[in-house]
Amino acid sequence: MFWPILLTLSEIQSINSRRYFRAVKRLFWRIVGLAFCITVLAILISFTLEKKYTAKASLLLEPPTPLTLSTEAKETEPEPKDLTKNGAMKIKKRDISGESYLDFLNTQYQVLASRPLAERVVKRMKLDQNPYFDISKFNDNQGLVLRIINDIRALLRTALPFLPAQTTPKLSDEQMSKRLIQFATDRLLASIKVVPVENSHVLTLEVETPDPSLSHRIANNYLQTYINDDLRIKKRMGEKTLAFMQERLTGLSANLEESELALLEFYDKQQLGTKNGSIDLGINTSDPVGAKFQLSPQLVQQMRSLQREVEINQHLYKVHLSELKSMERLYLLQPWYARILERASQPESASSPNQVLIVLVSFVLSALLGIFLACLNEWLNSVIRSVEDAEYKLSQRCLGALPYDDELHAGRSVSDMLKHDTKAPGGQFFANSLVDLSEGLYSLLSTKNTACIQVTSTLPKEGVSTVSIVLAFLCGQRAKVLLVDANLRERSLAKVLRLPKHQAGVVDILCGTHSVEECLVKNEKLGIQILSAGSPTPKPESLLKSEAMEGLIEKVRDAFDYIFIDSPAMHSYDDSIALARLCDSTIYVVKADGTHYELIQSMQYKLKESGNRIEGTILNQARFAQNESENDSD
Repeated sequence: MFWPILLTLSEIQSINSRRYFRAVKRLFWRIVGLAFCITVLAILISFTLEKKYTAKASLLLEPPTPLTLSTEAKETEPEPKDLTKNGAMKIKKRDISGESYLDFLNTQYQVLASRPLAERVVKRMKLDQNPYFDISKFNDNQGLVLRIINDIRALLRTALPFLPAQTTPKLSDEQMSKRLIQFATDRLLASIKVVPVENSHVLTLEVETPDPSLSHRIANNYLQTYINDDLRIKKRMGEKTLAFMQERLTGLSANLEESELALLEFYDKQQLGTKNGSIDLGINTSDPVGAKFQLSPQLVQQMRSLQREVEINQHLYKVHLSELKSMERLYLLQPWYARILERASQPESASSPNQVLIVLVSFVLSALLGIFLACLNEWLNSVIRSVEDAEYKLSQRCLGALPYDDELHAGRSVSDMLKHDTKAPGGQFFANSLVDLSEGLYSLLSTKNTACIQVTSTLPKEGVSTVSIVLAFLCGQRAKVLLVDANLRERSLAKVLRLPKHQAGVVDILCGTHSVEECLVKNEKLGIQILSAGSPTPKPESLLKSEAMEGLIEKVRDAFDYIFIDSPAMHSYDDSIALARLCDSTIYVVKADGTHYELIQSMQYKLKESGNRIEGTILNQARFAQNESENDSD
């Protein structure tokens, strides 16, 4: 009786998994029905959805070779210390690779999905005048939803008058135009999707609208607008760069002219001439000792400073002029880094709704929902439904289960039910249940010193009398068995076995009006003897607690191998507590899907407090599939 305490964690988890698996199996057809209904509903809804067509266009991105300007002077030319800010500008090319290239692609991806680009497409194609992008037509299509929302708002404002009144400001034509463009831009951004192709320089633009012609026109115009914007930006940047270089070159030209004029003025002032294109400094070079200057050293230094300034300005002007011409050629000959790889064509079939996908997804999700609800119901359920339930929730050994029998509830007697043909519908199924129950019962009787067994339950109408008859019938095949009806209030055993109402029984014996032998009834079909409740009595509890009842049990113990006592429900009366003291053990009957398991536990604890032991439980009126019972019996 202590076997549940010795369960390992893995065994408990196995019991739990089996419990939920059986719950799903029991409700299998309901789950399938739920999934079927939801799937049919999803199909019907999919027919009402607006069909949309997707057009796809591809864009090839080739990263440009950026131009960088540096102020490094040429190594062959000396750099004056006082002209670091006027150094020669050099144009360098820098390759893009690695993370820089990924950054470039991500930037272009964001540009394609940006709002300014979408707004330019809206204005270029006048999409704000298209019915799909027109806010007034959109409100008309959503009229039912908006009407419901507006009705709810009006209802709330009527019920709650203290709420501030909502006023809609009147918009000017310009404001209305901006609002229309803004709404159309939002709809366009919601209709496009930019998808980068893995391991390539290609981006795919997908446009989805209800009009196939509109989808492919938007896709092509969108990419063309992106390329035109890029060219316009590149042209603007080139023009700004060239203008800056031209302005810089103009400044250098002015500096050169100014330095040349200063040098010529110095020549004229000192009356110097030129020989063979060079300046005559008036130096006597034939003097072997030392040169004699016609100019003073200060004038020579001033002249050389002016000459150096002219040379530097000439050099800067030539370098900037050369770089300006090179940059003009680069900007004119630099290739585009974005081009349309594949233009969108008009789609022939709708891309959404995908009815096949809707059917599969709705069926799978609804089936999972059904399984979840079945497991949740099993987890929240507080009644006993299966043998595993009884053992897990009550921590009691379950001897077996008796199925719900429609013929018995239709008025057929228990004796006929136990002897019915196994080839009849449900016959083999019921026979298998009896085999399982008999194995559990014989195992109990062979290991326990049990001769007098009480059969009781928590509440009335749980089938105690039926189970008592079945147990007596099973034991009666091998031993001499007496079945006693101790339910003196309802006398249910006589009703089930259809005994005469005037049949004497326990009450008559305890009152001394009849002997035991006069009250015994032999049932040939079941192979057992029966002692009914007998005449009605106003004090059943006092009779069951009397010494005469104790003497009756002791007397029949000597005459029979096994005695089964049909007792009243525990929750209704204390009769079962009085009988428990006279019996060796108790078999507890639990009606499937009937009684809260915590109430059963409290009644069992009350029974144990009286000194009686519960040898096991029997699940009655269980509803489970026939193949499940057959598998369990195997």
